[in-house]
Amino acid sequence: MRYAVLLGGIPTLLYWASREQALDLDRAGGMALAGGITLSQLAMLCYALRFRAVMSLVGIAVGVVDTLRIVTLSLFYQVFVPLSVGGDLTKFVKLKSREHGA
Repeated sequence: MRYAVLLGGIPTLLYWASREQALDLDRAGGMALAGGITLSQLAMLCYALRFRAVMSLVGIAVGVVDTLRIVTLSLFYQVFVPLSVGGDLTKFVKLKSREHGA
């Protein structure tokens, strides 16, 4: 079922992108932008909470704010460091520095 949705979704996305017109944020009142930002932040929070849950499973206690900081920084490095190693490397370094009290 997953593959059917994926195979159907890719052509639909390509069709939609080919017909995409400029979004008039003034006319929309910025609601589309605000909705996108809100959705992005909720996704980041869910990702951070999942990371926190995984860390607690292996015995590493990390607070919610620290988790958000680590995940946000790792996402930044994931985008800008080649070979997609930035995110994992950042998480490792930040968790290791917490262990030594730095």
